[in-house]
Amino acid sequence: MAHKGEEIRLWYWSQEWQPGDPAMLLQGQDFDGCTFIGPGILMFIGGVRFVANRLDRDALWVVDRDRGYQGAIAVRNCTFTGCTFINVGLATDEAFVREIDATQVRSSGAGSATPTAAE
Repeated sequence: MAHKGEEIRLWYWSQEWQPGDPAMLLQGQDFDGCTFIGPGILMFIGGVRFVANRLDRDALWVVDRDRGYQGAIAVRNCTFTGCTFINVGLATDEAFVREIDATQVRSSGAGSATPTAAE
């Protein structure tokens, strides 16, 4: 499914989850020029492409991909291009956090539009 220029509030997605349901999983979607508004955490678990997005430096969280976590929305095989993240944490392994940190657009104007992908 493709999303273009949408405002996406993570709390709206989160309210769909019910106790006893498996973890929330966002899979196989493309986001172009969307604005994600928290509070909330997206956890990249594989196959994510992240291109020229805007986020705060402290939005990046390093996590161990070999263990489970509660409370995050898992993301697999999705593309984010030119999106803005407001009060949203992005959790993934250390290597992908470094890639994201080095290549994304910053509000100060630093960064580049180099694509990155979570393996």
